[in-house]
Amino acid sequence: MELIFLTLKILSVLIGIYLLTSAAYIFIHAIAGHFFTPKNVQEAYAYPKAVVFIPAYKEDAVIFGVAMRALQQDYPGDFDVVVIADQLKEETMNHLRTLPIKLVEVNFEKSTKSKALNFAMAQLDNEYEFSVILDADNIMQRGALKRFADYIMAGETVVQGRRTASNLETEFSFLDSLSEEMNNHIYNAGSNALNYSSRIVGSGVTFQYHLFKEVMKEIDVVGGFDKALELKLIQLKHKITYAPDVVTYDEKVDDAEVFGRQRSRWLSAQYQFFFENLFQGLVQLTRGNGDYVAKLFQYILPPRLLFPMICFVGAAVVLSVYPAGGMIWMAAFLLVFFAYILSIPKRLYVKKMFESGGAVFTAAFQTVKALLNMNSAAKTFVHTPHKGSEISSYDK
Repeated sequence: MELIFLTLKILSVLIGIYLLTSAAYIFIHAIAGHFFTPKNVQEAYAYPKAVVFIPAYKEDAVIFGVAMRALQQDYPGDFDVVVIADQLKEETMNHLRTLPIKLVEVNFEKSTKSKALNFAMAQLDNEYEFSVILDADNIMQRGALKRFADYIMAGETVVQGRRTASNLETEFSFLDSLSEEMNNHIYNAGSNALNYSSRIVGSGVTFQYHLFKEVMKEIDVVGGFDKALELKLIQLKHKITYAPDVVTYDEKVDDAEVFGRQRSRWLSAQYQFFFENLFQGLVQLTRGNGDYVAKLFQYILPPRLLFPMICFVGAAVVLSVYPAGGMIWMAAFLLVFFAYILSIPKRLYVKKMFESGGAVFTAAFQTVKALLNMNSAAKTFVHTPHKGSEISSYDK
């Protein structure tokens, strides 16, 4: 019995140390985010030819409007909008053909974003200087393409813009928006402030075209395209710059089931990439590539929504039987709680945030389901359906 109790003590301390380390990582980044200063990038002297890629898998409800809005960018140079049509209806295809875009049709046995992008680039020439990736529900703020060009012409190779919600009407879309903005603060602004790379969100991001094309040739993943891309770029010593002044609006999920499926895909990719690249992380550490190690550590962090709950409940349980171990759990809870408070933008401290409190428990349940469904999500492309919405966020 004493041996069992000792084993439980050791386990509680080891898990507590993991949670405390994770909480400290987030807390440091949350503080650093308040000291982040965007790069002072001047207007470019010339505006090279650009390409905007919009992969569209079964996105009949939104793709026409998104393509049309992309064409309306006030860019001083030439640019092409390339819609990669994967399993779109013929009616949608006919509508798209009325627009001055490049329409690339793909048909894969198993669809993935990386396959779609690689196929499209193989059909195009190499005359572009930079590329922008959008999701099929994304709308760039006016002037975004021009501002991306300013960064590229200033010598940046990879630039992640600020993705923000286009819809905040429901409790779930507000909660999803809150999560996005916290990510922007912690993993984009905070990371850059500490001289590490921003995350790549997967859309609202630009690359030097030839670099993107070469790196993408090595990427063929079911999920986690953004993580595979950022790890490869950081391994090649490319710094990912965060540009909060380049805004892309993104439709947030407003349904619990969709929320759960989406998190299942994200968590599956997150933990998969950590374990698959753990050895490479050790190699990069010996080469002094701290940026790679810091990025890899992000992938082993606990699920954001469950993190404070796990710490709080665990602290209550462990404190009752082993106070010294319980204090570690409580310290982790306090750090992550204040990190979250520090990461929420002031404009979102509104009545709606408190009204969305009830959705937190439903979202937590969906996150637990997502953890249990990670294996299936790793093998099959999980599509997030979009409805199309006018921009109703507080950034409008």
